[in-house]
Amino acid sequence: MPDRRATLAAVVSLTLAVTTVRAADGQVVGPGVPQCSRSAVIPIAPPTIAMPDESASAAITRFSFIAYGDTRGPYDGRALQPDHEKVVEGMLAAIKARANGPDAIRFVVQTGDAVTDGRIAEQWNASYNPLINRITVGAEVPYFLSVGNHDVTSFPIVTSPERIIGLCNYFAANARLIPPEGSPRRLNGYPTYGFGYGNTFVLAFDTAIPDDTVQFFCDVTDTGTVESTCMVTWVRSMSSTRRFGSHALSLISRKTVSPFIIRAQHGL
Repeated sequence: MPDRRATLAAVVSLTLAVTTVRAADGQVVGPGVPQCSRSAVIPIAPPTIAMPDESASAAITRFSFIAYGDTRGPYDGRALQPDHEKVVEGMLAAIKARANGPDAIRFVVQTGDAVTDGRIAEQWNASYNPLINRITVGAEVPYFLSVGNHDVTSFPIVTSPERIIGLCNYFAANARLIPPEGSPRRLNGYPTYGFGYGNTFVLAFDTAIPDDTVQFFCDVTDTGTVESTCMVTWVRSMSSTRRFGSHALSLISRKTVSPFIIRAQHGL
């Protein structure tokens, strides 16, 4: 496979737009946390320095974050993912190089397909989680994974037993990285969550369940893709908890496959 470290050299300037969201009061909730037996997946360790409260960073208009995805590979469950390891090494170098400048990297988002089969605990423990610890612990940078179909299977039914196995492993691996169940920034029972930093708001959602009416509210007459035609129901409800204000909205799905750095520098 080609060495994807070179893609880190591409710095994308992003003009952020204000996103206005309106909704009735009250949080939209899902069916609740699935009944997970004790997962064999070892949780990824969080940074010792937590991401600042959204209100504390709201005035920040210039920073960077890294977005990449699809890290699965043939060594899953047997050894570290070699191509992913090269990408992580490149990201760590970029984080270090930018640490003291105006475009410091404040967090990393992964758009899904962490491993080949999320139902297999050893694929997380042996191949994926140790690499993410290098980012969260080694570089002290927050990390957010949005699920892909390989993580939770392609079963489109939320309560599918096969899906729940992968979902429980995802929750175990990321328990200390994403907003907790019951948080106003998390859709209860789902790997759907959001967080804000500076003038940016990031939303992670599950594209493996496009017909789910709790996560998505779709115009049934529109024949476009899920990402372009569905308003995420939960996003509308979050405005009752906090207005986005100067935050922009980023929809993180599984489409990004190579890492790149996004520089947010425009005030709104």
